[in-house]
Amino acid sequence: MIHTSVLKRVDFGENISERGLPLPAYKHQLFKYIYFLGFVTSKPLEITVNRFQFVKYFSNRSPFFRYVLLAGLISSCAVAIPVSVPGLILRLFANQFRNVFGYSLPRKILSHQDENRDKDNLKLMSWNVGLGPGYMSYDNRLNLPYKRIGAIIDQIVRQRPDVLALQEVLDPESRDMLVGRLSSLDYHCVHSVLAAGVCLSGGLLLAVRGHENKVRNVGVWKFTNLVNYDFWSNKGLLKMELTIQHKILGEKKVTLFNTHLQSDYEGKLNYSKIRTEQISAIMQEIGESQAANVVLLADLNFSCYPLRNQQPPSSVEYAQSMKIIEGSGLLKNPNHEAQNSGNGSFYNFKGGTIERSRAVIDYILISPHLAQEGRTSEIIPLEGKTSLEFASDHTPITHEFSLASLR
Repeated sequence: MIHTSVLKRVDFGENISERGLPLPAYKHQLFKYIYFLGFVTSKPLEITVNRFQFVKYFSNRSPFFRYVLLAGLISSCAVAIPVSVPGLILRLFANQFRNVFGYSLPRKILSHQDENRDKDNLKLMSWNVGLGPGYMSYDNRLNLPYKRIGAIIDQIVRQRPDVLALQEVLDPESRDMLVGRLSSLDYHCVHSVLAAGVCLSGGLLLAVRGHENKVRNVGVWKFTNLVNYDFWSNKGLLKMELTIQHKILGEKKVTLFNTHLQSDYEGKLNYSKIRTEQISAIMQEIGESQAANVVLLADLNFSCYPLRNQQPPSSVEYAQSMKIIEGSGLLKNPNHEAQNSGNGSFYNFKGGTIERSRAVIDYILISPHLAQEGRTSEIIPLEGKTSLEFASDHTPITHEFSLASLR
């Protein structure tokens, strides 16, 4: 039996969403200024670390040139560390007093109304956008996060989802840019911050399109069993209750969950067992919510196709986890056909080559009665000649169902 201690609910006091007001970033303005001071003073180290990724672009130059370039970067790093470390400490201190989620109202400034969208359906979209902080660009696969915001927004505008769930919205500057753009496109955003005491937030964002739709009962949970690099993040579960006002059907409610499970890394740790504990705790939480209509949008990090270094094989984990999910009677996977098509939901960038994986690790899971009325499921391919032209290393996944199927 999985204990609920795997998911720890975070208490943020008053339910800000009930008031319909933006949530301030910090509990007091003083901590906001302390964070800003730390942000400015720690920036030199972040910039220097980012510059290390450019060494590979000079691989065709002479070894002497590359050694001089590398020596210059190391020297810059040595100068930046004494200045930046106090700044990092200030940022960590200020984050102890940061609110656990951010809140942004739709502004409808640049909203493009999609006249062809079927108003009797709800379109869902889930996407791991890979917006890790610049200093974490260890694999050099993608462009710096803030440079990809435009490409990410372009994909969202093309799909025009009513409900949008994003994972890995981790870089603070990129997050603020993204939330600002989404708000101007008439999206009501709630995003997980949860950065108190550690370097990374939960990276989760839920956005709902339209002023007429109301957001209530926001909830945030943190996983307590994270290991390896994920230990330094605040991965968990983000929840909101969406109330839809329909002219004919009246008021309809759907409860939305967004999550990103433990990732795989090199080593002998049993990451599959950790994810199984996490998915079991999530299903228990969904069951206790007693919501009539549920949607879980997620990067679950397992697939029915084999993934590198996974023990046991990912296909075994997929079968076990789907038994937990669908066996509960609470959720169903409407994308079985798409997941067995061999068109995966992420890309491998190796040695300048771009290869689309056969594995689907991103999911939209919905209440069984909603799956009966589902219209379309789609894994949206991305395009680019180099990895730096891609919006993310994951593809968006969409699903659409009839509002009439909501109970």
